[in-house]
Amino acid sequence: MSYDRLRDEQERPTKRIVDWTATWGRLEPLAAVGSDAAAALEHFCKAKRITVAALEQLGARIAVRQGGYWLAFSGSNGDGRVTALKYRPLGGSSHETIAEKPSTWLRPIVAGKLDSTDWLIAEGETDAARLLGLVGDVAAVLALPAGAKTFKKEWAALIPRGATVALCHDADEDGDAGAAKAAKILGGTTVRVRPPVDGTDWCDFTGDRAEFLELVKAARPSESASGIVLIDPRDIEIRNVEWLIRGYLPVGELVILQGHGGTNKGTLTCHWAARVTTGDVPGGKPGGVLFVAAEDDYERVLKPRLLVAGANLELVRFVEFRREGVTGSILIPDDIPALEAAIGETSTRLTIIDPLMSHLAGSVDSYRDHDVKLALRPLSKMANATGCTVSGVHHFTKSTDKGALRSGQGSGAFGNTARLVLAMAADPEDEQMRVLEVVKSNVSRIGLREDVRVELVPLAGIDDPIPRTVPTGIEGKTVEQLLHAAKQHETAGTSAAEMQAVVLRTLATGECPRQKLDDAVQAATGSKSDNTWKRALVPLRDEGRIKSRKDGTTGPWLWRLTDPDGWREPVAEATENGASFHLRETSHSAEIAETAPYTKSIPSSMDKPFLAEDGIHSIFEDGIVSAHARARENGTPAGCQTCGSNKIGKASGRCRKCGTKAGEALVWSSARELRARSRPRPFLRERRFQTLRSQKISLPEKSSGRSADVA
Repeated sequence: MSYDRLRDEQERPTKRIVDWTATWGRLEPLAAVGSDAAAALEHFCKAKRITVAALEQLGARIAVRQGGYWLAFSGSNGDGRVTALKYRPLGGSSHETIAEKPSTWLRPIVAGKLDSTDWLIAEGETDAARLLGLVGDVAAVLALPAGAKTFKKEWAALIPRGATVALCHDADEDGDAGAAKAAKILGGTTVRVRPPVDGTDWCDFTGDRAEFLELVKAARPSESASGIVLIDPRDIEIRNVEWLIRGYLPVGELVILQGHGGTNKGTLTCHWAARVTTGDVPGGKPGGVLFVAAEDDYERVLKPRLLVAGANLELVRFVEFRREGVTGSILIPDDIPALEAAIGETSTRLTIIDPLMSHLAGSVDSYRDHDVKLALRPLSKMANATGCTVSGVHHFTKSTDKGALRSGQGSGAFGNTARLVLAMAADPEDEQMRVLEVVKSNVSRIGLREDVRVELVPLAGIDDPIPRTVPTGIEGKTVEQLLHAAKQHETAGTSAAEMQAVVLRTLATGECPRQKLDDAVQAATGSKSDNTWKRALVPLRDEGRIKSRKDGTTGPWLWRLTDPDGWREPVAEATENGASFHLRETSHSAEIAETAPYTKSIPSSMDKPFLAEDGIHSIFEDGIVSAHARARENGTPAGCQTCGSNKIGKASGRCRKCGTKAGEALVWSSARELRARSRPRPFLRERRFQTLRSQKISLPEKSSGRSADVA
């Protein structure tokens, strides 16, 4: 394997790790080589300005290959097993380096004073040997095994917290890019120390220890900067956004895909996986895909979906995490370093976390912005560092009144932290059609969308057809339009009065939790629970007809009628003489079965009690019942017919708002009726009927000449 191949494999390592321990054991240590090998080694060291002792610190050995002597270096997994082995000819250049195939560098070679707070990163083992010879007694040196850009995030753990890291990459373009990558991963205090001459490395450096230390000192930020680093934008090279799926999945970014359950979000991610693993992406190069799934079954859901989508399963892996011998799900942010290592080892270009909220660690409160941001920022940084796109699947709340972007479950930080948010919705008029839309983006156009059709495809060995998504390329309705249409479709044909009647009937049987009311309304009308809350519970609560209480500290909220003994449900029936109202029996009161036709229908809800248009005030006007006397004796003013105000002086009988006097248009009621003045409850109408029945009062004739008696 050539050095270029080794570098490519290090950037996207193979999935298979081979143990080269036996091969390494057959190679000779530098101190045990023969005279010919020793002479070649001495000549090599002199040319590179390094020492044999420095090479021994790096663990180098001698191999005989192709009729010559080669320096051998090994990489291990940390417990002594050799997972990488490469050779450099003593009589050639570093570009002739070869390696055993495959070689996976899980850990770099580190030498020098490991407990020091001064660390150096060198590009290759010979440069590392040169730096060890200069400052190896006071600093530690980490050797990058396969090029300037091969520093991994997990290697940062080898460097003590608070250490100053000198990035001693070669003085060329690759060296600068590799140093920038390492600085981004490490954070903290890093300084770029370049060889003095462009295009050279540290083996070309002719200075001594003092000169090298002067270079390091000159590269350190000045003390007056106080830790602040000022970056000149003129030194930054602009570049285009790279896309994995153009317009929808940017490379190396965190993307949120959200929508209601059952809108085939998981099916769409399998379609993405098929495109990535088959090379149907910009550049045409296939890549690996990791599925971090907490809900979907591998055998019955994920694999069948991947098969019908046409994915290359050789490049797909399902991710789990083993803790103390028990296999479970990945936890965010606790297991992000392990996930990043898996991404690096499998050449992964897309990681799908479904659903994202189910993988948050138990210490994360998904409804607190601060907690969610602290959990997702490391995930976003991991995507940036690895170049792997991370797509987290997220669910809408039951109500989407806040819009497609703000209706995700939990904190709004889910959408705020992601660089791009996608929303997916179903078309209520076409059960096979979905719409995918960009509702937030820092890297592309907001509003980009396309229709996605869901097809059912038969699969050998599976009884039921498997869904797959097929983008149509058509830009039709928006997600907001579909969400609004779905809401209208749900509530069509169901009035608020019907839902309230179901709630009242249910509560007439006794106190019950919200879930029981939701189930009752849904069974009777087909409406969902959020409609029950907005269209039934809230209005009834505001009218004072129902109330709730907490069942203990951990129990549910229980709802009940405010006045269960007096409640009746009116049922209107059409007769040839007008409307007849039955007062249905409840479990709390006796039956009233008497009915009588009435020429003027009694309204089912009244804004002001005892108004003339109710057909009741006319009784008071005829003097049959003295409203004023009854009010002064038993109750308080109910309201002013002129302005609707309920601020009426009890003694003066005058409206305090408009000045209407008693005996003109002032209306009265008892104190109990006053409590229901905004919208009188059904039992108030019953009480009026009972009063009239008990006094055997006949209603006056109307202009039509017809009359009605209440027996």
